[in-house]
Amino acid sequence: MTAAYEIAPPSPAEHEPLLAVLSQGLGFATDRARSWLDQLGAEHVRVARHGARIAGVYGVIPMGLWFGGRAVPTGGVTAVAVAPEDRSSGVGSLMMRHAVAAMREAGTPLAALYPATFPVYRRVGFETAGTRIAYRLALRELDVRGGVRGNEPLAVERYGPAHHAAVDACYQRRARRTAGNVARTPYMWSRLIAPVNAAVHAYVVVADGEVEGFVAFSQRDLAVTPRYELAVRDLVAITPRAGRRILRLLADHRSMADHAVVYAAPGEPVLQLLGEEPWQIADHHRWMVRVLDVPAALAARGWGACARGEIALDVRDDVVPANQATFALAVDAGRAEVRRIAPGPRAVTIDVRALAALYTGYLGAEELRVRGGIDGDDGDLARLGSLFAGPAPWMAEIF
Repeated sequence: MTAAYEIAPPSPAEHEPLLAVLSQGLGFATDRARSWLDQLGAEHVRVARHGARIAGVYGVIPMGLWFGGRAVPTGGVTAVAVAPEDRSSGVGSLMMRHAVAAMREAGTPLAALYPATFPVYRRVGFETAGTRIAYRLALRELDVRGGVRGNEPLAVERYGPAHHAAVDACYQRRARRTAGNVARTPYMWSRLIAPVNAAVHAYVVVADGEVEGFVAFSQRDLAVTPRYELAVRDLVAITPRAGRRILRLLADHRSMADHAVVYAAPGEPVLQLLGEEPWQIADHHRWMVRVLDVPAALAARGWGACARGEIALDVRDDVVPANQATFALAVDAGRAEVRRIAPGPRAVTIDVRALAALYTGYLGAEELRVRGGIDGDDGDLARLGSLFAGPAPWMAEIF
């Protein structure tokens, strides 16, 4: 049945019909969907046509993800929607196969997305590879070693264009030591600071004329008016005092807000400044990654300073034939060299989905052996696990 569908860029006359599919398929208000299309740009959107009718739509955000101190070019698959009358027809899988082929042809080594459902993406080689965690903080209970209510010698200023270069540098300083943080383009910064669906308040923490941290949050109205909840879209502190000052800024909303929901790392260092742990996990999203070009993806990421060694990987990928080969991976001095080699008995066999989870550090080689999708000598798997060892992958964004 999928042979009846054609996938192509939308014509101007198709913008309203594709917005209608997005609005119904994803529950977006039409105005929000229109703002999304204007912000992303129609050139980054594809539609599936069934005759003259729009049956499905997806977009790809050009961005990057940080691994090992290097930003790997990544296609962020977004706004995947299928018209109700075309569901269960295979058009969703057809669009994802089209997206994988198009991104690879464009030279993009990785793809990432947030799934509404997992099977359609796993069928084309995506796998769970990181998290987005929301902590709900009780603002009246915030206390910080050194005093959240004490007088930190730091100024807080409203974020403005003049701060952006310093804020971006501050963010990149954090991103370089993480796995999975987004390499923020102007588009990704605009989604954080000026999204289409919320009013965001952003502040910088300044000491001696230098930016040491920033925070961006919105105020969500609650059913019990006039109280609200803070939705902290991201916070970054490069010093303990900046972290304490940000927490104090949040706590100072306690007369009108009981809680702040903070999107942060699994082991967020700013939250470790709290004497107690006055939070609960409010939400936990999982995102997926697809390795589009195995040698390019392995060569593009950074590696730990102590990671060194060589191992052969026999990769299985039934969607991208060029990935189905044996590669020698040699890591040294934070870089990798990858070359195609003849198959051999000592190669670790790994499918492309398991490789995605290994690549980001979401699962280690031994964990993947339990899950399935990888097989090899115990010593080779241990060496492979040590090469890919790193921080737990996470990001603050959802896209």
